[in-house]
Amino acid sequence: MARIRSTRTVWTGAIALGAVLLAVISVTGSSPAACAACHSGSSDGLAATEHADLTCYSCHAPSPGAALTFKASELLRMYPAWVAGGSVEGEPSTRMADRACRDCHSETVQAEEPVVARGLRIDHASCAADGSCLACHSIVGHADATRAARGPSMGACVDCHANEGVSITCETCHVGGYERNELLRGSFRVTHGSNWKSTHGMGDLRQCVLCHQAADCVSCHGVGVPHPADFGTTHGATSLRSDAECASCHRETFCSDCHGIEMPHEPEFLPEHPDLTTGLADDRCLRCHTSEDCDRCHVRHIHPGGAGESR
Repeated sequence: MARIRSTRTVWTGAIALGAVLLAVISVTGSSPAACAACHSGSSDGLAATEHADLTCYSCHAPSPGAALTFKASELLRMYPAWVAGGSVEGEPSTRMADRACRDCHSETVQAEEPVVARGLRIDHASCAADGSCLACHSIVGHADATRAARGPSMGACVDCHANEGVSITCETCHVGGYERNELLRGSFRVTHGSNWKSTHGMGDLRQCVLCHQAADCVSCHGVGVPHPADFGTTHGATSLRSDAECASCHRETFCSDCHGIEMPHEPEFLPEHPDLTTGLADDRCLRCHTSEDCDRCHVRHIHPGGAGESR
């Protein structure tokens, strides 16, 4: 009996000691210094931002539920990797939730008047109501240590403004105008440089309408340019027009690579297509045609000389 009690005491003590150690690890392991032991680059980046006084948990685990999930990830994945001498630098990052941003910056997100900062005028109540904060502000947490740095996309803004019927003049968003040197940096320098004829298609085509009329594109590329949003499902009729110049941008194999069969069809395609397709339900055919197109010849049409077996 005494031996049983002694065993129970040992196990109880071990469990209690383990619980204390786990609590100590959990508390000390949640400190910025502990995180910096593996995430030194992110820690240094944070120190260079306006959020330097925040803890890692302030943004990465802003709610009790998120903190519990984050702590479980630490105990099961991060700590073992640290003990084994592994490094997390360069590993995939965890997506940042918007809640932390919106909790601290609620006045900005809900402001009735646009916010003017860094030369831009942004109506967050309209533009950021359902969007991701990191789509425009990805570097505010870790500065240059951010691996996928993103900022406001003029193409996305223009696209949304056009769809919502909002002005797309420069003054709508930009305060103080542009300096020419600003325009000659980044993608604009590539698409409008000395080789613009071969590089201008590499930019965000949604921005072209800010300065150019559709007729400017058509004069070189033919009809259908710039492509409308639904062009992927409507381009067939446009591509067959005599004034279409698809090859001015696309390789000759571009159509065939997508359709899975040589496109556009050559004149001899009609008599040869039974050998090139797998039947009336060929998925490649149904991308452009309806079953009615096949039935018109294969089911309803009677060939001269009698009705043969449909293929």
